[in-house]
Amino acid sequence: SKSIALRMAWTERTKVSVYALAWIVCLMNRETDLSWAVAATQAIFSEQVLSKAFRLEWLRVEFEKTYEAMYRLFQARPKGAEFTAMMLDTLASYETAKANGGVVLSSKVFQRLNPALSLEWDQVKATLRM
Repeated sequence: SKSIALRMAWTERTKVSVYALAWIVCLMNRETDLSWAVAATQAIFSEQVLSKAFRLEWLRVEFEKTYEAMYRLFQARPKGAEFTAMMLDTLASYETAKANGGVVLSSKVFQRLNPALSLEWDQVKATLRM
């Protein structure tokens, strides 16, 4: 999830940058009709551009925190009920982040990254002796 969100974030960052640049050009050009400046402002600050980018960045950070928590959990290998409690806590944090973020991860990005991510996962499993 963290890798997919990171790749999606790069796309969103590019999109926001292009929109922001167009908006700045509209505002800086004195010959621009006011309706164009208003339309550009609405496009930049709409739910589909800036808000989505912020939510995706937040979700990416939450996924990275979850990955680190799970990695530490499997490194420490607590016994019995403690392991179960910590696993459920981390799983609940992951699911809560997905629900609060409101961003659906791209299956197209997943399919493109899946071979490399599978190799990375095999390396992680070997490191953690799983």
